[in-house]
Amino acid sequence: MNASAGRAVLVGVDGSSAARRAAVWAAAFASRTEAPLRRVHVLPEALYLMTDAAVMGQGQAIAQHRAAGQRFLDDASTEARLGFPGVDVHTELVPGPTAPALAAAGATSGMIVLGAGTPSGVGALAAGSTAIALARHARCPITLCRRQSEMLPDRRPVVVGIGDGDSSAAAVLSAFDFAHLFGAP
Repeated sequence: MNASAGRAVLVGVDGSSAARRAAVWAAAFASRTEAPLRRVHVLPEALYLMTDAAVMGQGQAIAQHRAAGQRFLDDASTEARLGFPGVDVHTELVPGPTAPALAAAGATSGMIVLGAGTPSGVGALAAGSTAIALARHARCPITLCRRQSEMLPDRRPVVVGIGDGDSSAAAVLSAFDFAHLFGAP
């Protein structure tokens, strides 16, 4: 992709099945574009908003959150390396809140990938709250991998959301690049 050539693909990893699917999709995309892959787990917001005294009293809970986050990252990285051994994989634990943390981590990325469940009814038309909040902060394209997106980057139509401003032009160019890369409409 011209707009993001050589820039890392960042994927948010939280241990959910949707995030695991997104992590595999991101690894496939990184492999296809020869980009490095960054796996990021965002620690709960409360862990960095605590006072020093609260941190001292919650040390074990904080350590457990960090250990769980590291396990999520390790598991996702193992899957990426097994399925796509040529991909350069990096992992990182960052403090929350989730959307601003992912936007900051992805500030120099070529794409941010998130997993999303499969909402039903009217909710099927909307993205999740993290994705919506991330869209306000991110400086690169965001890809949501829904349950029905279990296939790796494929030839389904590319959909791009636009609004006012310069970022819309960049979004359209990225969508064309993506569609060209995968032969999608």
